[in-house]
Amino acid sequence: MIGEAKLIASLTIGQDHEINFVEIEEEAGPPNVLVSETHRPSSLSALEQLTELARQGVTAHDVFYAMSERGTEVPERIALLEQGLTGVAQGWGLRRLKKLGNQEVSNAGANANACTNSTFTASTYGGILPNNASWLDRHPSEEYDQYLYSYQDGILQHVYSPRVAFTLSRYNIRQYRGKVCFETIEGAGLPVHGYSDNNNVWHNLNPQVSFLYRRPNNNGWHSAASMTVPVGQTQAMEWAWFGWNNELWDWRVSASRAHPQDYIDYMRSYLE
Repeated sequence: MIGEAKLIASLTIGQDHEINFVEIEEEAGPPNVLVSETHRPSSLSALEQLTELARQGVTAHDVFYAMSERGTEVPERIALLEQGLTGVAQGWGLRRLKKLGNQEVSNAGANANACTNSTFTASTYGGILPNNASWLDRHPSEEYDQYLYSYQDGILQHVYSPRVAFTLSRYNIRQYRGKVCFETIEGAGLPVHGYSDNNNVWHNLNPQVSFLYRRPNNNGWHSAASMTVPVGQTQAMEWAWFGWNNELWDWRVSASRAHPQDYIDYMRSYLE
Protein backbone atom coordinates (compact mmCIF):
# COMPACT_ATOMS: atom_id res chain seq x y z
CA MET A 1 0.00 0.00 0.00
CA ILE A 2 1.14 3.56 -0.69
CA GLY A 3 3.10 5.05 2.19
CA GLU A 4 3.72 1.77 3.95
CA ALA A 5 7.42 1.24 3.29
CA LYS A 6 8.52 -2.13 4.63
CA LEU A 7 12.01 -3.25 5.57
CA ILE A 8 12.38 -6.65 3.93
CA ALA A 9 16.09 -7.31 4.57
CA SER A 10 19.09 -5.84 6.36
CA LEU A 11 22.79 -6.74 6.16
CA THR A 12 25.48 -5.62 8.62
CA ILE A 13 29.12 -5.60 7.56
CA GLY A 14 31.52 -5.24 10.47
CA GLN A 15 30.93 -2.23 12.69
CA ASP A 16 30.84 0.38 9.95
CA HIS A 17 28.21 -0.59 7.39
CA GLU A 18 24.51 -1.38 7.37
CA ILE A 19 22.65 -2.11 4.13
CA ASN A 20 18.85 -2.00 4.11
CA PHE A 21 16.36 -3.20 1.52
CA VAL A 22 13.03 -1.40 1.69
CA GLU A 23 9.93 -2.21 -0.34
CA ILE A 24 8.43 1.21 -0.89
CA GLU A 25 5.01 0.05 -2.03
CA GLU A 26 3.83 -3.48 -1.36
CA GLU A 27 1.99 -5.01 -4.30
CA ALA A 28 1.54 -8.42 -5.86
CA GLY A 29 4.47 -9.58 -7.95
CA PRO A 30 8.13 -8.55 -7.72
CA PRO A 31 8.84 -5.81 -5.14
CA ASN A 32 9.73 -2.17 -5.75
CA VAL A 33 12.91 -1.95 -3.64
CA LEU A 34 15.18 0.90 -2.57
CA VAL A 35 18.64 -0.13 -1.31
CA SER A 36 20.46 2.14 1.16
CA GLU A 37 23.74 2.01 3.07
CA THR A 38 24.76 3.95 6.18
CA HIS A 39 28.40 4.10 7.25
CA ARG A 40 31.05 6.20 8.94
CA PRO A 41 32.28 8.80 6.42
CA SER A 42 35.87 7.93 7.27
CA SER A 43 35.31 4.42 5.89
CA LEU A 44 34.77 3.66 2.23
CA SER A 45 31.23 2.97 1.13
CA ALA A 46 30.98 -0.78 0.70
CA LEU A 47 28.59 -0.61 -2.23
CA GLU A 48 30.50 2.07 -4.14
CA GLN A 49 33.46 -0.29 -4.42
CA LEU A 50 31.40 -2.85 -6.36
CA THR A 51 31.28 -1.23 -9.77
CA GLU A 52 29.49 -4.25 -11.23
CA LEU A 53 26.40 -3.20 -9.29
CA ALA A 54 26.15 -0.07 -11.44
CA ARG A 55 25.46 -1.96 -14.67
CA GLN A 56 22.17 -1.65 -16.47
CA GLY A 57 19.75 -4.39 -15.46
CA VAL A 58 21.18 -4.87 -11.95
CA THR A 59 18.50 -5.39 -9.28
CA ALA A 60 18.28 -5.38 -5.50
CA HIS A 61 18.62 -9.18 -5.72
CA ASP A 62 22.13 -8.71 -7.15
CA VAL A 63 23.03 -6.41 -4.26
CA PHE A 64 21.80 -8.85 -1.60
CA TYR A 65 23.52 -11.78 -3.32
CA ALA A 66 26.83 -9.88 -3.51
CA MET A 67 26.81 -8.67 0.08
CA SER A 68 25.51 -11.75 1.94
CA GLU A 69 27.56 -14.69 3.16
CA ARG A 70 27.52 -17.82 1.03
CA GLY A 71 24.55 -19.96 1.99
CA THR A 72 22.44 -17.05 3.30
CA GLU A 73 18.84 -17.49 2.23
CA VAL A 74 17.60 -14.73 -0.04
CA PRO A 75 14.42 -13.21 1.47
CA GLU A 76 11.23 -14.28 -0.25
CA ARG A 77 10.35 -10.86 -1.66
CA ILE A 78 13.85 -10.17 -2.99
CA ALA A 79 14.00 -13.67 -4.51
CA LEU A 80 11.16 -12.61 -6.83
CA LEU A 81 13.51 -10.20 -8.58
CA GLU A 82 15.61 -11.43 -11.47
CA GLN A 83 19.40 -11.24 -11.27
CA GLY A 84 21.18 -8.99 -13.71
CA LEU A 85 24.62 -10.43 -12.96
CA THR A 86 25.19 -14.05 -13.90
CA GLY A 87 28.06 -16.42 -13.28
CA VAL A 88 28.96 -14.97 -9.86
CA ALA A 89 29.02 -16.74 -6.51
CA GLN A 90 27.10 -15.51 -3.48
CA GLY A 91 29.21 -13.22 -1.30
CA TRP A 92 31.50 -12.06 -4.10
CA GLY A 93 31.14 -8.47 -2.88
CA LEU A 94 32.14 -9.33 0.67
CA ARG A 95 35.24 -11.08 -0.55
CA ARG A 96 36.12 -8.00 -2.64
CA LEU A 97 35.82 -5.81 0.44
CA LYS A 98 38.07 -8.08 2.50
CA LYS A 99 40.78 -7.69 -0.14
CA LEU A 100 40.42 -3.91 0.02
CA GLY A 101 40.92 -4.04 3.77
CA ASN A 102 40.11 -1.20 6.18
CA GLN A 103 40.90 1.68 3.84
CA GLU A 104 39.87 5.06 5.17
CA VAL A 105 39.01 8.34 3.48
CA SER A 106 41.49 11.00 4.62
CA ASN A 107 40.10 13.97 6.54
CA ALA A 108 36.47 12.88 6.17
CA GLY A 109 34.37 14.38 8.91
CA ALA A 110 37.30 15.43 11.12
CA ASN A 111 38.99 18.29 9.24
CA ALA A 112 36.32 18.94 6.64
CA ASN A 113 32.79 20.33 6.61
CA ALA A 114 30.74 17.12 6.67
CA CYS A 115 32.63 14.88 4.17
CA THR A 116 35.69 15.68 2.04
CA ASN A 117 34.25 17.19 -1.14
CA SER A 118 36.49 15.51 -3.70
CA THR A 119 35.89 12.06 -2.25
CA PHE A 120 32.18 12.68 -1.73
CA THR A 121 31.54 13.67 -5.35
CA ALA A 122 33.77 11.03 -6.95
CA SER A 123 31.06 8.39 -7.22
CA THR A 124 27.54 7.41 -6.30
CA TYR A 125 26.45 3.91 -5.40
CA GLY A 126 24.66 2.43 -8.42
CA GLY A 127 26.55 4.69 -10.83
CA ILE A 128 26.15 8.34 -11.74
CA LEU A 129 23.11 8.86 -13.97
CA PRO A 130 22.88 11.51 -16.77
CA ASN A 131 21.44 14.26 -14.56
CA ASN A 132 23.51 15.00 -11.47
CA ALA A 133 24.27 17.83 -9.08
CA SER A 134 25.87 18.44 -5.68
CA TRP A 135 25.29 20.76 -2.73
CA LEU A 136 28.43 20.91 -0.58
CA ASP A 137 29.35 22.48 2.76
CA ARG A 138 25.81 23.78 3.23
CA HIS A 139 24.15 24.77 6.46
CA PRO A 140 20.53 23.81 7.08
CA SER A 141 18.70 27.14 6.78
CA GLU A 142 14.95 26.55 6.54
CA GLU A 143 13.57 27.85 9.82
CA TYR A 144 10.62 26.14 11.43
CA ASP A 145 8.99 26.06 14.84
CA GLN A 146 9.22 22.74 16.62
CA TYR A 147 7.07 21.95 19.62
CA LEU A 148 8.62 19.21 21.72
CA TYR A 149 6.45 17.05 23.91
CA SER A 150 7.12 15.58 27.33
CA TYR A 151 4.75 13.91 29.80
CA GLN A 152 5.05 15.34 33.31
CA ASP A 153 2.98 13.59 35.99
CA GLY A 154 0.61 12.35 33.31
CA ILE A 155 0.19 15.82 31.77
CA LEU A 156 1.50 16.55 28.27
CA GLN A 157 3.88 19.51 28.40
CA HIS A 158 4.84 21.55 25.35
CA VAL A 159 8.42 22.81 25.06
CA TYR A 160 9.03 25.25 22.21
CA SER A 161 12.32 25.09 20.37
CA PRO A 162 13.21 26.73 17.02
CA ARG A 163 15.05 24.49 14.55
CA VAL A 164 16.27 24.61 10.95
CA ALA A 165 15.94 22.10 8.11
CA PHE A 166 17.40 21.29 4.71
CA THR A 167 15.06 20.05 1.98
CA LEU A 168 15.54 19.30 -1.72
CA SER A 169 13.05 17.51 -3.96
CA ARG A 170 12.99 16.09 -7.46
CA TYR A 171 9.79 15.15 -9.24
CA ASN A 172 8.73 12.60 -11.89
CA ILE A 173 11.87 10.44 -11.80
CA ARG A 174 12.43 6.96 -13.29
CA GLN A 175 15.69 6.08 -11.49
CA TYR A 176 17.50 7.78 -8.60
CA ARG A 177 20.91 7.62 -6.93
CA GLY A 178 21.88 9.77 -4.00
CA LYS A 179 24.12 10.29 -1.00
CA VAL A 180 24.19 12.60 1.98
CA CYS A 181 26.77 13.39 4.65
CA PHE A 182 25.71 15.27 7.79
CA GLU A 183 27.84 16.70 10.60
CA THR A 184 26.29 17.74 13.91
CA ILE A 185 28.19 20.54 15.64
CA GLU A 186 27.76 21.81 19.17
CA GLY A 187 29.99 23.97 21.34
CA ALA A 188 30.33 27.06 23.48
CA GLY A 189 27.97 29.81 22.39
CA LEU A 190 26.18 27.65 19.82
CA PRO A 191 22.55 26.46 19.96
CA VAL A 192 22.22 23.05 21.61
CA HIS A 193 20.46 20.15 19.92
CA GLY A 194 18.80 18.75 23.02
CA TYR A 195 16.39 20.46 25.36
CA SER A 196 15.35 20.61 29.01
CA ASP A 197 11.73 19.90 29.79
CA ASN A 198 9.65 21.74 32.38
CA ASN A 199 11.26 19.67 35.17
CA ASN A 200 14.77 20.46 33.93
CA VAL A 201 15.27 16.91 32.65
CA TRP A 202 17.57 16.85 29.64
CA HIS A 203 16.48 15.14 26.41
CA ASN A 204 18.62 14.46 23.35
CA LEU A 205 17.13 15.57 20.05
CA ASN A 206 19.72 14.68 17.44
CA PRO A 207 19.29 15.72 13.80
CA GLN A 208 17.62 13.23 11.51
CA VAL A 209 18.18 12.86 7.78
CA SER A 210 15.56 11.07 5.68
CA PHE A 211 15.14 10.05 2.06
CA LEU A 212 11.47 10.35 1.18
CA TYR A 213 9.22 9.29 -1.69
CA ARG A 214 5.69 9.62 -2.98
CA ARG A 215 3.58 8.97 -6.04
CA PRO A 216 3.56 12.12 -8.22
CA ASN A 217 0.98 14.71 -7.18
CA ASN A 218 0.24 12.98 -3.86
CA ASN A 219 0.20 15.17 -0.78
CA GLY A 220 2.14 13.12 1.78
CA TRP A 221 5.80 12.03 1.79
CA HIS A 222 6.96 8.67 3.17
CA SER A 223 10.37 7.62 4.47
CA ALA A 224 12.37 5.00 2.57
CA ALA A 225 15.69 5.46 4.43
CA SER A 226 16.83 7.55 7.39
CA MET A 227 19.66 8.07 9.84
CA THR A 228 20.12 9.91 13.14
CA VAL A 229 23.34 11.87 13.66
CA PRO A 230 24.42 12.23 17.31
CA VAL A 231 26.01 15.46 18.53
CA GLY A 232 29.67 15.73 17.58
CA GLN A 233 29.45 13.00 14.94
CA THR A 234 29.36 12.77 11.16
CA GLN A 235 27.35 10.10 9.37
CA ALA A 236 26.87 9.23 5.71
CA MET A 237 24.04 7.51 3.88
CA GLU A 238 23.59 6.58 0.26
CA TRP A 239 20.87 4.88 -1.73
CA ALA A 240 19.93 3.53 -5.13
CA TRP A 241 16.48 3.06 -6.61
CA PHE A 242 16.79 1.06 -9.81
CA GLY A 243 13.39 2.00 -11.19
CA TRP A 244 10.13 0.15 -11.31
CA ASN A 245 8.12 -0.73 -14.45
CA ASN A 246 9.20 2.58 -16.01
CA GLU A 247 7.03 4.40 -13.44
CA LEU A 248 7.58 7.98 -12.29
CA TRP A 249 8.07 8.83 -8.60
CA ASP A 250 8.89 11.94 -6.56
CA TRP A 251 11.94 11.88 -4.26
CA ARG A 252 13.12 14.20 -1.49
CA VAL A 253 16.00 14.45 0.97
CA SER A 254 15.17 16.12 4.27
CA ALA A 255 17.32 17.00 7.28
CA SER A 256 15.42 18.07 10.38
CA ARG A 257 16.07 18.89 14.06
CA ALA A 258 19.17 20.79 12.96
CA HIS A 259 20.81 24.08 13.94
CA PRO A 260 22.48 26.68 11.67
CA GLN A 261 26.04 25.56 12.56
CA ASP A 262 25.51 21.99 11.28
CA TYR A 263 26.86 20.97 7.87
CA ILE A 264 25.37 18.89 5.08
CA ASP A 265 26.73 17.53 1.78
CA TYR A 266 24.22 16.17 -0.72
CA MET A 267 24.70 14.63 -4.15
CA ARG A 268 22.05 13.18 -6.45
CA SER A 269 21.81 11.72 -9.92
CA TYR A 270 18.65 10.65 -11.68
CA LEU A 271 17.00 9.53 -14.88
CA GLU A 272 13.86 11.34 -15.98
